[in-house]
Amino acid sequence: MNASSSKHAAAVCTLLWVVSLRALAQVPHIVMKHGDAVHHSTVGTSAWHEPGDKDGGMADDHFGVVTSSTPIVVRRNDTVSFEIPEREHLEVMYFSITRVTDKDIRRHDVDKQFPDIITWTKETHPRKMTKSQRESIVLNQPPGDYILEMWGQWKDFGDASHGFYLRVTQ
Repeated sequence: MNASSSKHAAAVCTLLWVVSLRALAQVPHIVMKHGDAVHHSTVGTSAWHEPGDKDGGMADDHFGVVTSSTPIVVRRNDTVSFEIPEREHLEVMYFSITRVTDKDIRRHDVDKQFPDIITWTKETHPRKMTKSQRESIVLNQPPGDYILEMWGQWKDFGDASHGFYLRVTQ
């Protein structure tokens, strides 16, 4: 690959990420509240559109769970609550809480361009959230680092994956 084609490939990658960031801006975040602190989800894979959108909306694919690179510190057995956007349109919500280590971080060259987010390659095992879990959950995991992934399907809007990076302490 010569210098010209390398520059072209880099420009295409940058353009794809700009398009992805535009898609992320359209998907509303899930808000997690912990005590007085408010945390916004990092949006991962999504296919989202506004009702009546003639352009068909935007789609963004990530091969892993996406979170902020800064962990949210919680204590074991703390309760966190959620503000889920467009709740009246929510058809289903799944979640998983998965223990992670630095070995589970994807380390592609493109990831270095976005130091504020982490793409985790760890396999997760989502389960359907009950109505009460959509309101709040108790984090009873042993101390360690975890990813909380929430994936929902909204009638008339689409679907989206939301990630939180948690550090559970005693």
